[in-house]
Amino acid sequence: MPESIGASPRPGIFVLLFWSALAAALATWAFDLFGEGRRVGLVPVSVAAVVLIVAWLLLPWAPRTDARRKLLSLSFFVAAVFALCQMTNILWSLPLYSIAVADGVFLFGFGRGTFLAVATLPLAFASGYIYLPQDARFAGAAFLAGTMVPVAAFVVGICKAVLDAEQSRREARTLLRELEEANAELKRQAAKAKELAISEERARIAREVHDSVGHHLTAINLQLQNAERFGEKDPERGRQKIQEARESTLQALAEVRRSVRALKPPALEERSGVAALAALAHAFDGAGPDVSFELEGEERVMSEEAELALYRATQEALTNAAKHSRARRVHVRLAFKPEETRLVVADDGDGVPGGRPEGGFGLAALRERVESLGGTLAAGNRPEGGFALEIVLPMEAPTGPGAG
Repeated sequence: MPESIGASPRPGIFVLLFWSALAAALATWAFDLFGEGRRVGLVPVSVAAVVLIVAWLLLPWAPRTDARRKLLSLSFFVAAVFALCQMTNILWSLPLYSIAVADGVFLFGFGRGTFLAVATLPLAFASGYIYLPQDARFAGAAFLAGTMVPVAAFVVGICKAVLDAEQSRREARTLLRELEEANAELKRQAAKAKELAISEERARIAREVHDSVGHHLTAINLQLQNAERFGEKDPERGRQKIQEARESTLQALAEVRRSVRALKPPALEERSGVAALAALAHAFDGAGPDVSFELEGEERVMSEEAELALYRATQEALTNAAKHSRARRVHVRLAFKPEETRLVVADDGDGVPGGRPEGGFGLAALRERVESLGGTLAAGNRPEGGFALEIVLPMEAPTGPGAG
């Protein structure tokens, strides 16, 4: 869209209207389309056309333009229109005067712009009265002025619609900017709240460890020191201290288990064992690949550590399948066998390059968790295509140092 010098973009409809009316006026004069004869020569018409083009280029459209420039540029444009149409044909004054009306609405607002539209009526009458022959002056000028009424009303209506649309766009941009700022602030507040919650949880866990596990470990250390000190001098008392140390160890282990239970996923608080894994599989179904769950063998009670390990493994495998594998189907199978518990999560996706995963933090953490329970973890591409994660836990998984 062409732009005026140092002002707002010109409305496209008036750009088209100006150049069309100018071309029509020059064509009317060049080819004498109405058979009136050429009123003036080539040089005056050319000068008038150049002056009108300059007036058009200087015409501002921004309401914030200096008031003096508004009046001077608009008056200059109207005078240039009057001169060119007197030299070519008065008919083309209608669209060119309507451009002056439109500019007045944009510059001075709807109220003053309407007043300017009314002011063009005597100007149109005067243009016709001067241009037309004596026998048709009054009637023709009155007709020209009357024709200007609906034209001016139409132009004012278009300008009002354009101004309203521009105002709506400005308000929408302002609202969008405010929403973006509010959203950014909400994100910052959410990040701060999350950071604060993590800090509080860390502080709580640190207090728990210090008050419970730390106390028991201190007691165990003292009891073992006493047992070592008594040694051969008082074997019976030494054995008593060792027994006390074992009891403190069991109490510390119970505290650790209590802390682990406090950190369990909410799904394991509501359900346990097979029910929790089945619910997890069903939660992923429909979010990407089709997920199915199969139970093999008779379900048995597992330790909380084993339940958590299998839950996290299923969660990690389903997440990776949904994000990376482009799989259509994922099958989760939990098998209870006499000597072991086996979990297999297999998909029909693309697998991983090289056949085996590189091992990010999630897989490494899973492997450590499973191996701490005496189990094994295997992951890699399947011969028939896709990827599989397999975890095997022994029937009686060790739960800590000295267990088993």
